[in-house]
Amino acid sequence: MLVRVSKSDIYYPEIIPFTKNTLYLWNHQNKYPYIFKKLGKSLFIDTDALQELIMNNGETTLDIN
Repeated sequence: MLVRVSKSDIYYPEIIPFTKNTLYLWNHQNKYPYIFKKLGKSLFIDTDALQELIMNNGETTLDIN
């Protein structure tokens, strides 16, 4: 599920345990680029990829190439 980062801490705090400022910083630093999607000028986070990242202690099994 894609969730808009600007609304993530208001509507989905139980799914996304990070503040929107942290998510914007990670995107700016190109950290974990496979969890972010940009549509137009809006930044979204892929909650499925984020949950996998959390469950695997920062490692991913997603094909990021």
